[in-house]
Amino acid sequence: MAIPHTIIANNAILSSTFKVVKNDLGIDSDYILCTAYCLVTKHNLQDFTNEVSSDDVIDDTTQQKRQKFKNIIKLCSVKCVTLHTQEMLSLNISEEELINDIGLCNATFKYLSNLHQEKIDILRQANNKLCREICLKLNKHQTNYIRCIGNTVDNQLIVTTQCPRDLLPFPKNQSLFIIRINIPPNIILHSKILNNTFKLTKSEKEDYYIKCDMYCLVYEEDIKSFIDVCDDLDKPYIEELIQHCSVKCIKLYTQEMLSLNISEEELINDIGLCNAEFKYVESRQIIESVLDTFEYIEIQANKLLCRILPTLCALYKKDFLIKKIRCIGNTIDPEQGLTIYPPSIFSKEHLPTAKGTSLFLIRSRMLTEVILSTPELVNVHNLSDEEMSSKYLLCDIYCLVDNQNINLFKNLCTKTRQFSDVVITCDVRYIRIYTKDARKFPFNEASVLKQLGNIKGKYLNEQDFKALVSSGLYTKSASESSSAVSTEEESIIQQELHVKQSLKSRLSQIRKQLTPDSSSSNTVSSEDDIDTPAEIKRKREARRLKLAKLQQEESQTTGIGMLSDQEVSHHKSQSKDLD
Repeated sequence: MAIPHTIIANNAILSSTFKVVKNDLGIDSDYILCTAYCLVTKHNLQDFTNEVSSDDVIDDTTQQKRQKFKNIIKLCSVKCVTLHTQEMLSLNISEEELINDIGLCNATFKYLSNLHQEKIDILRQANNKLCREICLKLNKHQTNYIRCIGNTVDNQLIVTTQCPRDLLPFPKNQSLFIIRINIPPNIILHSKILNNTFKLTKSEKEDYYIKCDMYCLVYEEDIKSFIDVCDDLDKPYIEELIQHCSVKCIKLYTQEMLSLNISEEELINDIGLCNAEFKYVESRQIIESVLDTFEYIEIQANKLLCRILPTLCALYKKDFLIKKIRCIGNTIDPEQGLTIYPPSIFSKEHLPTAKGTSLFLIRSRMLTEVILSTPELVNVHNLSDEEMSSKYLLCDIYCLVDNQNINLFKNLCTKTRQFSDVVITCDVRYIRIYTKDARKFPFNEASVLKQLGNIKGKYLNEQDFKALVSSGLYTKSASESSSAVSTEEESIIQQELHVKQSLKSRLSQIRKQLTPDSSSSNTVSSEDDIDTPAEIKRKREARRLKLAKLQQEESQTTGIGMLSDQEVSHHKSQSKDLD
């Protein structure tokens, strides 16, 4: 409790006994903590307990709190008090000294270790009755979960405890299982043996349920039947399970039991008398197991996203735009296989030219709704509120292109910005989604592509990069081809584009010449404005010659420089108009 400092300061005995300094007082408070040890007779015990445990004091006024304190004091005898001051704490006076040497109570002290052993003895003596009572009272209740924690090897029961689920043993021979179930408190309160063995606090009595673990031994001949019941889609009932097992001991998750800290080894061997050998999993194994599990989840999520990407591109063609393309791996010698140049190490100027089976990095964007609506992806990608409200998330798509598709792939990359046109020519292996959460962790490109993308090949490292740069084989002038096509190919494409633009410009001039002026739609004012038949024939021949020349030039250009069918049809129609 807390008492005002003025009471101590104004009392001669208290002020001379307890030295109070400023730090002993609460922050912005004139109160100091005090502990009083009170002796309650058997006659007043029930009234004292009811008065102390009542909760109506929480929001009471100061006057009501004082009245409650008076009621409590009337029912007990205060044997000693101590203030929580720096002076008293520095003296390190034990409770035994306070109660016996100062309060003269002549009490016998039981420490936690004694209570711990006493409780184990009580549970051991009552264990068989407790197990029977639990099975009887809960036979119509469903289980929460069932775990195998031990099996028999060379006639010895080996129990593995305190480890992730995927490290638990597989049921074989004689096996030990945990059955978790929730018990309503009234079942404990209405059972004499349960109520006497397990003490519930007031809050526990008012809870909806108390967790309970049943440790059950299943013999080899019953393993199959037991597992068949466990595999039922509906959570099995206790009465169905206990037909195929022997309940060895139980554990209730009450404050009393948790405070005594009785271990599973003590429960199973000292109380359940299973004579099991315990195998404890090291923290290193747990960490490795967790990492392996998360990696498996990541692999499955990536496989799913890569598999559905072509469908997404077909449904939302305009949303998957190509922002940039880089060739980050190629195959110079088929016998040596694919060589990968991680962009995190190799700068744009030092990335390879596509040759043979090649690996490409395509920067694009992913629809946020795809992530949010796919549980497997939600488990891997943690999005902020801002990212959830955005339409797109930046992403990198790593894809392999076979040697036979390289030319088609590069040709498409020069003509389109939509990934849907390109996806059919490549094998998407890994998709990296950029999120704020992901940026907190280092990204090991080589490791990710190996583990998640299953891309096999020789991954060059920083030492390889330094060796290549120092050798002079990779310079900016020699390797500008960090995009999908090489420098030489880009030059050819630029020339083809120049030819195409020149042709389009000349065709535009012809259109203007063939298109009648706005005045031609008006009434002709003079005969001088009308062409003679000879002039019309001459102009018609000139237009036909120009068209033939353009078609000849068009046939000599590449696919990029070709005239469209609409342009050819347009000029033919213009020529006919002259007839």
